[in-house]
Amino acid sequence: GPEVYKNKVIQDIYEPGSVFKPIAMAAAIDAKEVTPTTRHFASGPLKVDEFEIHTFNATYNGWQTMTQVLERSSNTGMAFVAQKLGRNLFYNYIKKFGFGERTDIELENEESGYIEYFTDWAESELVTHGFGQGISVTPLQMIMGLGAIANKGVLMKPYIIDKIVDPSTGSVQITEPKKIEQVISPDSAKTITSMLVSTIENGIKTARIDNHYIAGKSGTAQTYKGGRALKGVGTTMTTFAAFAPIDDPQFIILAKIDRPKTTPWAEGAVVPVFKDIATF
Repeated sequence: GPEVYKNKVIQDIYEPGSVFKPIAMAAAIDAKEVTPTTRHFASGPLKVDEFEIHTFNATYNGWQTMTQVLERSSNTGMAFVAQKLGRNLFYNYIKKFGFGERTDIELENEESGYIEYFTDWAESELVTHGFGQGISVTPLQMIMGLGAIANKGVLMKPYIIDKIVDPSTGSVQITEPKKIEQVISPDSAKTITSMLVSTIENGIKTARIDNHYIAGKSGTAQTYKGGRALKGVGTTMTTFAAFAPIDDPQFIILAKIDRPKTTPWAEGAVVPVFKDIATF
């Protein structure tokens, strides 16, 4: 069918889920609303508007640091982070990271994704944006956002054309890397990188690479039918994204599997794909 002609890296908009948590946490770190050791207490689901916010495994660990919030991928912990940021500030960081805008990479029919203007956010939308729900992104935008963290807080313009050679004159036009914006400070980028390394070392241990440290995060997003969230195998969108080596980042890998048939969780479905590529 027509799906085979679709460049999913730039045309597939989807709800990222927890792979978006590093963006929200980086914003809060940079805004000095939290530090890696800031503690949050969670003893059960969080009631917001008419909804309840649960952790993915219905486990609540009492007091936990912001680093542990990422390690355990705690939705209630990220709700706390989003509330510390507030609508206006959080929205502005999301936009600075490049979400909701086309990257203008040299490919046709790129989607922009969507993030509603902050004045229209309900309280429940503020907190769910903290763990990547209620917004839509492209895989390339997620790579750009994580890339800004890897690049000491600098958002870079993506490109695929290395150079253009004029056959009649022999002149060569080389594409130079282009900085878009200093999204977060270098110190903030270093801090969130350390937290993401800890997320791999103490959280998503199956993603660890022998003799190397990587910084990354997984994400499992629900899909919906008739306004209700679907559950179980074959209903989720799974993503894992990471960069390495952390002392001098050279690459980012984003692996994504839609509606995996073996497990609903990113760690079981898509992390093995990432690990094969990253090990190579």
